[in-house]
Formats: sequence, C-alpha cells, structure tokens
Amino acid sequence: MTDEEAVTYPLDVIEPLKEKAFEAGLWNMFMPELGDDDPGTRMTNLEYAPLAVEVERVLWAPEAFNCSAPDTGNMEILKRFATPEQKERRLEPLMMGEMSSVVGLTEPDTASLDLINLPTAILKDREDYVINGRKRYSTGATHPNAKLAIVFGVSERVVHQLGMPHCCLMPRVAQKLAESFQRHSARDQDRCKRVAQVMNPKAVRVCLFLRQAQGRSNPACASRLNWARGNCQSHIPPSPSA
Repeated sequence: MTDEEAVTYPLDVIEPLKEKAFEAGLWNMFMPELGDDDPGTRMTNLEYAPLAVEVERVLWAPEAFNCSAPDTGNMEILKRFATPEQKERRLEPLMMGEMSSVVGLTEPDTASLDLINLPTAILKDREDYVINGRKRYSTGATHPNAKLAIVFGVSERVVHQLGMPHCCLMPRVAQKLAESFQRHSARDQDRCKRVAQVMNPKAVRVCLFLRQAQGRSNPACASRLNWARGNCQSHIPPSPSA
C-alpha cells in the first residue's frame, strides 16, 4: 500500500458493499431506538457488541454496514433531539448512508469528555449563534462525503462558572473541512513521514526499557513488551547477551 492509498477512503470498495449490506438488512445495527419505519435492523447493545468486535477488525468495514463513528453517535443525537426538519434534512441521509458526518468535541488543555469543561462558547446573537473555540480533533473531517459537522460547546457560563452543554449542526463547515484536507493531503503526508521519523527513535527507547523489564514478575510490563514486539518489531534492537 502506498502512502497515498493509506490516507484515501476506498469508496470504490465500500459503496458496492453498502448496497449489499442494505439489501441484506445488515444496516444501522448500532441503534436500539431504531423505529419500525427506519432503515436497518434494530438490535440491543448486547446483541450488537460481538458483531462490532468482529467488524472493527478491518478499519473501514463498519462503514459498509453504516455503523461507523462518528456517524453512529451523530445519528443517535439527531434521532433523540433534532427537530422534524433537521431529521428530514440531516438524519435521513445519514441513516441511508448517502453522506457522512463530522464531530468537533475534543479540545486542548481540558477534559473534553465532561462537556461542561469545554472552553468553546456557543452564544446566541439575535437570530444567529456565535461559536468561539478551538478543537484538537474533528473526527470524520477527511471523509470525502462529509456533509454535516456537529460541534460541541457551552452556553454563557453562569453559576459556579459552569455552562450548559450545547451542540450546533454546521453543514458548510463539514464540507470546507473535507475540501481542505483533500487539497492539502500531499503536504499532510510529508508531515506524517517526518513525524514517523521522529517517533522511531522514541520507539527504540521504549522497547529498550520494556526489554529491561522482561523477566520481572510484573504483568503490566509483560503486556507492554508483547505489544511492543507486535507493533515495533522493526525498531527493537537485538536482545542483549545473557
């Protein structure tokens, strides 16, 4: 696989598989709230969990069943909280696999899993909303079919400096992100190569440390050593002589 192929979505492979999965009913299996009129097969979390484990052995496979993140979480949000108009314009195309989506949640220097900690502010200004913040990751932004971004933030902070979590639907932002990533893909590939070159010596030092820990009665060290052997094999120096 070339570097260019490694950062390209295999749509020519996925789209035909999506059609077959849809016809077989292997579709939207992640959503217990799936209605009788919704496309797909309703499963409980317990029923879906072992399927997810097997499907996610291949990085792009969940998308073939319309069960890939961040679309799964975004669909659940829209299913529960969107207006009828938003469901028609945003949720239905997502549930049919006609488009992909983006989520803007993680931020630098904060525990982003607790939404009230988010520094990003979403404030109403007459009929519009003003969003002011910075995201570390925008999951799904590189997908060529991204048509919607859900951005998380908080309203005006009041008592005890805590705000009410909010999210905004931003379709144009998703399209611009996808276009930007595609436009600068070559530059990003070069940057990734440089990062890999910097990380390789670090991998060597980590593996040396783990090799020194070998033989100790520490399950954590043994587990990390096994991981290093599987993932950094080309960087592990020969074992020192006894």
